[in-house]
Amino acid sequence: MLKIAKSKKYPNLFQVYLSEELDIALREMAKTKDIPKTVLVREILEEHIKSKDAINAKSIIHKEVSEAVDEKLKPVEERLAKIVAKTSYMQGILMYMQIITLADAGKRDVIDTFHTARKKSLQFVKETPAPSLSQWEDFARETKNSSDTKKNN
Repeated sequence: MLKIAKSKKYPNLFQVYLSEELDIALREMAKTKDIPKTVLVREILEEHIKSKDAINAKSIIHKEVSEAVDEKLKPVEERLAKIVAKTSYMQGILMYMQIITLADAGKRDVIDTFHTARKKSLQFVKETPAPSLSQWEDFARETKNSSDTKKNN
């Protein structure tokens, strides 16, 4: 039986069957590099594993960085979302109040107008997409007509 000397650096033996083409390619590469075929195979395996480890390390680092950024930015995102919602809500109130003011020319109770504006603002914020200019004009005409009807009664 053939005895193979163990190396302290490489104590494990690994055997594999190769196709004729792969064996010829390895032999030629080893000859070109002037190293034994076994050393070449070991180098190829080590390089391949290192490159896989590098890819895995990059994905792990990317994941960790993404999670850290998400964790830090989440409160900021939530705060900005609240600010945007409040701004939209107030903008809706202001738009409605302007329309009512223009339609009524100051002939309506301001508190009643404000409460109506709040309700209409919520409707406005919930609508997708936002009402067009012609829809606002129609609304203003309807509001003016309804306020004229209330005045006449």
